[in-house]
Amino acid sequence: FKKAGHTLDVDITYSTAESYADERLSHEYYDSVQTLYSTNYQNTIDDNQFTTSISKIDYVLPIGDSTNLETGFHFTHRNSLGSFYSKSAASDSIYSDDTGLINDFNYLQNVFAAYLTFGHQFKKLGIKGGLRAEETLTLSELVQTNEEFTNNYFKLFPSVHFSYKFSPKTEMLLGYSKRINRPRRHQLNPFSNYSDPYTLQRGNPFLMPEIIHLTELSYLRFWKKFNLNTTIYHRFIKDLHRRNLINEGAYSTVEFTNLGSSHLTGADLILTYRPVKQVRITSSTSVYNTSTKDEEITGGEYQNYFGMNTNLMASLRLKTWSFQIQGDYSSRRYVLLGEIVPQY
Repeated sequence: FKKAGHTLDVDITYSTAESYADERLSHEYYDSVQTLYSTNYQNTIDDNQFTTSISKIDYVLPIGDSTNLETGFHFTHRNSLGSFYSKSAASDSIYSDDTGLINDFNYLQNVFAAYLTFGHQFKKLGIKGGLRAEETLTLSELVQTNEEFTNNYFKLFPSVHFSYKFSPKTEMLLGYSKRINRPRRHQLNPFSNYSDPYTLQRGNPFLMPEIIHLTELSYLRFWKKFNLNTTIYHRFIKDLHRRNLINEGAYSTVEFTNLGSSHLTGADLILTYRPVKQVRITSSTSVYNTSTKDEEITGGEYQNYFGMNTNLMASLRLKTWSFQIQGDYSSRRYVLLGEIVPQY
C-alpha cells in the first residue's frame, strides 16, 4: 500500500518428496559353540511419497509511527503415502511373500490457523502480544486391515514479548509463547516395522502433540569486534514424546507414547569475535536440567537429569574461498530408561 509498512502478503508453496529403500537382508543363526545351523533371507522395499502445501495470507496495518496490527490466516496440508513390502526365504532361497508384514499406511493432516498480534514501541520499551488459534484434523489409514484413526484437536497459542533498548548496542528481551510439536509420520504408523526381526518398531496413531510453554530472558550486547548473546529459559512440556522400550528375552519392541509432563530449565551463552574482517569465531554453550514426571514411569515423582552442549566454530574468508572448522561436544545425559553416552 502507499503507507510504509502497510502490507498484504499472499504466499503459496507446494513441495513433493519421495524416499525408496530396497534392502537385502540375511539372518544367520549360531548355536552356543558358534556353529552356523541356519540362514534365512529377507528382501524388503520401503517406498514413501510426501506432499506438502502451505498457503498464507498476512496483513500488517501500521497505526501511527509506533504501533502495528498484524493478522493472518495459514493453511497447511500434509499427505504421506507409505508402502512396505517383504518377502523371505529359508536356506533353499525360495522366496514367498510375508503377508503378515506387508502394509500400506496413509497419513493426512490439515491445519487451519488464524492469528492476531498487536505491537507498540514506547521510546526504549517495546511490547508485542498476540493470539493464534489452530484447528488440526488428521486421518491415518492402514490399507490392508481397513483401519482408520482420527486424532483432531483445537489449540490456542498466546504470546507476549517485551524489549528494552538501553542503548543502540545493548538490549534486553523478555518473552512468553505457547508452542506445539506435532508427531511425525513414523511415530504414528501402528504397524510394526520388521526390517530388524529382533527390534520391532511401531507407532501410535493416537499420539498427541507436545504442548510447550516457553519463557525466556535474553541480554544482547554488541561491540566493534565482539558480540554477546545470553539467554536463560524455562520450558514446561505437556504430553512429552518418548520412546518406550519393551524387552522380551532376545526380542525388543520400541513404541511411542506421551509422558505426563517435563520442566526444562537452562541457559545459553553465544560469543562472537571478529579479530579481523575475514575471520569470525563463534562459541555456543548450553547447560540445562530436565525434570520429568509420569504416573507410570516415575511413580508421579519428578526425576532430574543434567546436560550440557558446547560448540566452537571458526570461519575464514579469502576472496572467493571460504574455510570453516567446527567442534561439538555433548555431555553424558541420563534419561528415564538409561543414558546417552557423551558425543564428540
